[in-house]
Amino acid sequence: MRSAAPKRGFYIAILMLLGLLVTPCMAQEKPSAKIRAKQGPWSIQAARLIHDKSRDVYEATGGVVISSRDKSIRSERIIYNIKTQIIELPEEFVFSYGRDYIQGKSAKIDLKDETGWVKEGRVFIKENNLSVKGKRLEKTGPFSFKAEDAEFTTCDLEDPDWSISCSKVDVTYEGYGLAKSVVFRAKGVPVFYTPIFPFPAKKRRQSGFLLPDLGHTTLGGYEVDLPLYWSPREDFDATVYTHYMSERGVMEGLEARYFSTERIKGMWRVDYLDDGLSRKDRIDAGFRAEKRNRWWLKAKNDFTLPGAVEGRLDLDLVSDRDYLGEFKSGFSSFDRVEKSLEEFMNRGFVNDKNSLTRESILGLTRAFDTVLVTGETRYVQDLDLARDETTLSRLPKIEASAIKQKLFGSPLYWKGDASYTYFYRREGTRGHRMDLYPRFSLPFRVSYLDLEPSAGARETFYYLDAYGERPGSDIRDRRAHTREIYDLAAEAFTRFYRIYEPRSAGVEKLRHEVKPFVKAKYVPYVNQRKNPRFDQEDRMARDTTLTYGITSNLLAKYLEGRSEDYSYFNPLRFTLEQTYDFNEAERNSELWRGKQSFSDVRLQAELNFPRYLEVEYEAAFSPYEYRVTKNELLLNLSDKRGDALKLDYRYLAKTEKEKFLDRLLKPAKLPVSNSDEEVGAALTVALSPSMFVDIEKNYSISKGQSLKTGAKLRLKAKCWSLTFGWEEEPGDRRFAVTFTLEGLGGF
Repeated sequence: MRSAAPKRGFYIAILMLLGLLVTPCMAQEKPSAKIRAKQGPWSIQAARLIHDKSRDVYEATGGVVISSRDKSIRSERIIYNIKTQIIELPEEFVFSYGRDYIQGKSAKIDLKDETGWVKEGRVFIKENNLSVKGKRLEKTGPFSFKAEDAEFTTCDLEDPDWSISCSKVDVTYEGYGLAKSVVFRAKGVPVFYTPIFPFPAKKRRQSGFLLPDLGHTTLGGYEVDLPLYWSPREDFDATVYTHYMSERGVMEGLEARYFSTERIKGMWRVDYLDDGLSRKDRIDAGFRAEKRNRWWLKAKNDFTLPGAVEGRLDLDLVSDRDYLGEFKSGFSSFDRVEKSLEEFMNRGFVNDKNSLTRESILGLTRAFDTVLVTGETRYVQDLDLARDETTLSRLPKIEASAIKQKLFGSPLYWKGDASYTYFYRREGTRGHRMDLYPRFSLPFRVSYLDLEPSAGARETFYYLDAYGERPGSDIRDRRAHTREIYDLAAEAFTRFYRIYEPRSAGVEKLRHEVKPFVKAKYVPYVNQRKNPRFDQEDRMARDTTLTYGITSNLLAKYLEGRSEDYSYFNPLRFTLEQTYDFNEAERNSELWRGKQSFSDVRLQAELNFPRYLEVEYEAAFSPYEYRVTKNELLLNLSDKRGDALKLDYRYLAKTEKEKFLDRLLKPAKLPVSNSDEEVGAALTVALSPSMFVDIEKNYSISKGQSLKTGAKLRLKAKCWSLTFGWEEEPGDRRFAVTFTLEGLGGF
């Protein structure tokens, strides 16, 4: 356990007292006065303000209050000697600075040599609820301090759940400190003692060992993760992670961070393990035994180049497909690393830990008044080795997008997109693609109806520098290819709304809006089979569809608290729509299904009551099969006590084509699943204000197996917390106990 942070409170408190208390120069003989010092104007109020000219001493008595902005000193008597530059507080005083304060029985400060003392003093620092009290707090020089019979805690000082006391502590500011006869107490009972305890006494980040992470997993055995922190400069730090696993060996990790400004910062991290787990144990756990050398490289970087160009570099490369699924505990686990990235860089990974592809991106962006230009190189690592050689990467891709704007002051509007991409892979067809796509629209209104017809023209150029298609492919071995295609669209909608004034539960007004709409789209058939196929943009399918539906939106205006500030939220909104496909109506019946001109009826709904209830629901119903084909529900329910329920349900029916292919590819004895269905639930129950139970379960209904099960018991007090946790996933089981002292950290 580290004790540097609490001892730091002693000298921080003295600095506050000396740096901010000693500035008044009481050169007035009035009950109240204003004095201007180096730190700004100070106001003095007192029953009497006397100047003894013979000694050149000022004395304020009777309800003395000295204040400047968020600083104030209160006492019954304050004496200031101009000749000796000594301030005396002979009676009880309270010095407040923002939400922090120092109080004591008496104090004396010498401004010349920057020394002073406080008797029976107490310091409170709100940031981490730190309270420090001592028989004598003393500043012995410009950068040195000491305290006698000191005690500190982040609990209530009168009856703390825990506290640390010492007979004496000496501190050198931006140096080191030494505490003697250090005792850790729990509810006043001594549980730990050390005769001396050295510690760094600096306000800047300190190098040294951080609290370890202890645990046990099925594959790793007993585990200890010990981080070593190194901070050579204010704008750079690094952490070395040594993760010992009794069954696998030692995983070494290195994390480096730089943060010159908010626009220039980055985080790099690499982990490596010479895996000692036997091939049999890995295979028995459901993993492959492909490699012994396991590693993971990840990084996030933001930077600014000349010309207002914003850039970012994201790296995510891993040794094998099972790495992220095997190492789920410790500081190097996927969840821990992603949390660190989100906290420091405000973004996580592009792909989740179950994905078989990892993506690394170098991107540049330049915004102009009406055009946004972006460029990126995107390397895709396919962890399925059978596909990695043919997986496409974009090296690079450059796009320019013009926002919707008027065309030379006419009623017409236009917007446009242009892009260039080089598609690269080690095996197979690769080459260049340039795409130009301007679009024009004419919005107008007829009575209560809003209409907007639009048209777009697309020109695509290809140039191949390698050809690697299978025999019989429709794609031609030709260097230059082109494609021309156009599309037409139209949208019509109207709005109806009504305003209600319930004036209850803080809601002032409700605005209910209903918006019926119709959208039509036409893309003609164009033969594109001879052109290369890099992604879905290379095959623009014929599209003759009509989409119709209705949206309903409820907007609430309510008053928060007793202030005059109004807030807005959407208690309810939903969209109901369906699409009719004219092309489908003309299609000949196929093997797995007949004509289905009408799409599923789609519903999207959101229910929202801030701080209590959030519901997102999405469903689809087939008018041909008369069944629900999609059901997704996300529910968050909570109350003021701390109880919470999270429910995540997902049901997706397989299409007739998917079931047909399953029957062809699977052996006859194996059943064919008609759907993918999963449910997840997380429940938090507040047994008391300080005791919580967390239960989590994820289950695959379609596969009939548990995906994740976990439970925690959390004991939480104002200044400490204790957590007992258990978690199980296929092939792995973990236990953890976490004990945290507020303001000091946890282990």
